Amino acid sequence: MTDPLFWLPDHQHHALYTVAHVDATIDKMAGILETYLRSPGPLDLRSRLTPTHEEVVLAGIAPLPEAVPRLFADALNQLRNAMEHTLGAELRHRLTRELTLDEARAVEVPSTGSEVAFDAWTRHKHRKSHELLARGSELGERLARLQPWNRRDVDMHPLRRLVTHTNAAKHQAPTVTAVRVGKVMHDSAPRDEPTEAHELGGRRVSHRCRTPRQG
Repeated sequence: MTDPLFWLPDHQHHALYTVAHVDATIDKMAGILETYLRSPGPLDLRSRLTPTHEEVVLAGIAPLPEAVPRLFADALNQLRNAMEHTLGAELRHRLTRELTLDEARAVEVPSTGSEVAFDAWTRHKHRKSHELLARGSELGERLARLQPWNRRDVDMHPLRRLVTHTNAAKHQAPTVTAVRVGKVMHDSAPRDEPTEAHELGGRRVSHRCRTPRQG
C-alpha cells in the first residue's frame, strides 16, 4: 500500500499537525458564525411609513461575537507558524551542524515589497553564515518566488496580507471586526452612484404606497 504522505519528507510531518489545528480553529469559528447568523439573524429591520412610501429601515445590527476575530487571528498566526517552522526544519535538515541561537532567531519567511529589500534580507549576517538562503541557492530562490514584489499589486499579495494581519494582532491590538450592510443596487442604477455600506437608520427598501380608488 502506498504511503499517503510519500510526497512529504519525514522532517516536515510537523506541518500537518499545525495545518490540522488551523482547520479545527476555522471550524470552531464557523460554528459560532452559524449560530450568529441563525434566524432571526443579526439585522433588525423595521417598517417606516411616510405620506407616500413604505420603507424598510436598518434599526440595529447585533455585534459580532468577540470570539470570532480572536479565532481568526489564531488561525492566521498558526498558518504563519507553519510556514516559518517548515523553513526552520528544512534548514536544520540540510545543515551539517546545529543552527546557532542567533541563526535560529533569524529564521523567518520574509514579506518584501521589492527585490532590493529581499536581497538585503538574505544578506543579514545570521542568514549569510550558513548560505542556505543566499540568492542563487535553492531555498533562497524558492523564497524569492513567494515574495509580494512578484505581483503588480504588492499589498494584495496573500503573503503580504498574512504578515500584516498577524503583526497587527501580535504587536498592536486584538483583531477588530464589525458587521456592516452593503448597498444593494438595481442593474440599471448609474455605475458612479456611491456604494458605501448602510448606516443605522438608513433606508434599505422603499416602495410607493397604493392609493385607494375614489368612488
